[in-house]
Amino acid sequence: MLAHALRCSGAGRVVIGLAVVVADWRKDDLRDRPGAGAAGGLGFGLMAFCGAEVRRGFDEVAELLRLAEVVAGSDLVITGEGSLDAQTLTGMHRK
Repeated sequence: MLAHALRCSGAGRVVIGLAVVVADWRKDDLRDRPGAGAAGGLGFGLMAFCGAEVRRGFDEVAELLRLAEVVAGSDLVITGEGSLDAQTLTGMHRK
């Protein structure tokens, strides 16, 4: 970790340096956790200093709306994107 920090320059070195200090302090390296890079690193900060659990936004909304139950009890489900763009025209799909 430290070797990588020394190869970086400027702000990158400071951010990596902070991550190394936090990993040592918490005895846990949060940098590669899902959501750590969310919102420009806000996810990392919230996990490191507030004990937050970062979850995907869709998962939170789906749970709140009980989406799985609603879909399971439906005969037909129609979905759509918020807008049409180049990805829509090329058959964008979720894996």
